[in-house]
Amino acid sequence: MADDDDRRVQISYGNGGWVRVDSEALPGPLYLRLAQDDAGRWHTREVFIEGEDRHIEAADLRNIPLRALETEILSNGGLSTMTAHARLPGPDLSTLASYYATSFGPAARRTWVTESFRAQLPGGEEIRAPRQRPAAPVTHKPVPPLSAPDEGLTDEFLTHVAAAYRVAVASRKRPGPELAGQAGVPVRTVHRWIYLARLRGLLPPAARNRPAAAEHPSDRPIPVEETLEQPVATAIVTSELGVLVGRRNDGKPPWTFISGEVEPGESPADAAVREVKEETTLEVSAGEVIGERVHPRTGRTMIYLAARPARGTDVFVGDQDELAEVRWVSLAEADELMAEYGMFAAVREYLERELGGA
Repeated sequence: MADDDDRRVQISYGNGGWVRVDSEALPGPLYLRLAQDDAGRWHTREVFIEGEDRHIEAADLRNIPLRALETEILSNGGLSTMTAHARLPGPDLSTLASYYATSFGPAARRTWVTESFRAQLPGGEEIRAPRQRPAAPVTHKPVPPLSAPDEGLTDEFLTHVAAAYRVAVASRKRPGPELAGQAGVPVRTVHRWIYLARLRGLLPPAARNRPAAAEHPSDRPIPVEETLEQPVATAIVTSELGVLVGRRNDGKPPWTFISGEVEPGESPADAAVREVKEETTLEVSAGEVIGERVHPRTGRTMIYLAARPARGTDVFVGDQDELAEVRWVSLAEADELMAEYGMFAAVREYLERELGGA
């Protein structure tokens, strides 16, 4: 959660899934209770924030990077600490602040929240919450810039990937583009590295996204988290030349519309524009959401967006790792090229309106 202005974060682990987070970026101490779902993944279930000497504004709550904090909490031995302490009884919110002030020292004799309520009654005396001693600031160990591996995807290399990933998340940067820029490789290549790092236990399991709602607006950012279950944005780019398609190197499927994962913190519309630029060198403007579905073969959440060229219609293969060819085709040609997998009905209807069934 550190930022370029050297904001630092300190995490303290309690019982029952509770942790305390201290950071200059927060209005005061932040308490989170994490719990495991049926698949064993940890998620935030309760949040308590103390404003200390100032009011808590709505922006303070919106700016809490929960997903980034969860990743930080579960990294560097945190997962084993959380698992061990989760079995011990923890406090409820009414006693939380008092618990953290005293549970690791002398036993608490009274709860300041309860005493604060009594102070509101006739004859009650005003009291103040016990002060917390500021946690000592900590910083991440320096991590060398990531570079493409010389000897394959070894544990040593994936450990470096995991360390660079944590630094990117803590800095509130999108890990995919950040690491891809360092290593000089496509973002999809970085996704594969992160996936393998998770499989080998070098990173905690990723939280799965729920399928997006049908009314999901194209400009709503996807929560900041790195996971292979991020939605896939598909750009349906049309012009007077037809609809833009690409031939995949892996043949799965042989031909496709330009698509790519929505990066953490990125909107589906921004992802569609970025993918078209990266894969075809064409600059486009994204429009309406044509439709959404869970893909029947891959199980991925797909978001289909209309798009038009912003300047010019010349296209070239921009990502040779993914595509062998990109070109404009008529609707009839698109039907033929995509016959094996079929075309999403909502997209087919949209293209009929845009291209006139040609």
